[in-house]
Amino acid sequence: MRYMAMASLVLATAAGAQPPGADPFCNDLRRVVAAAAERPAFASLRPDVEQAGISMFGFRNGCGRYGDGNAQVFGCSRQLPPPELRVDIFADQIALCLPAARRLPDAGPEGLFREHVVRFRTPRAVIEASEGGWRTAGGGRVELLVRPAP
Repeated sequence: MRYMAMASLVLATAAGAQPPGADPFCNDLRRVVAAAAERPAFASLRPDVEQAGISMFGFRNGCGRYGDGNAQVFGCSRQLPPPELRVDIFADQIALCLPAARRLPDAGPEGLFREHVVRFRTPRAVIEASEGGWRTAGGGRVELLVRPAP
């Protein structure tokens, strides 16, 4: 039985499937949510991930921690995002990675670049994905933010 399980894992990996727990988005999300509980929040994460040459959540750049005092936030944003960096896709991925996270009711548009906003809450963090501005000269923007839970 043990050999069959190992053979299945080898075949799945050879076929391009990732072993359980190897999803980069989920790994990033779990790490950032855990870091939200640190004091100060996100202390273990680099202030500017782009400078370190690290890709997070599918963003090649534009990620890092920012804020002052108690308003620490870890986030990623991108102008002119590709189709795979969209709020509905993020919502599905967040629900899959953190099944215990509770999706909060959609609040509706919150501004030109926040036409579609979804939020999830865990005991440690509030996760927010937003997008908008598709009809502007800027061509749209998407953002993924993680804040410590209040």
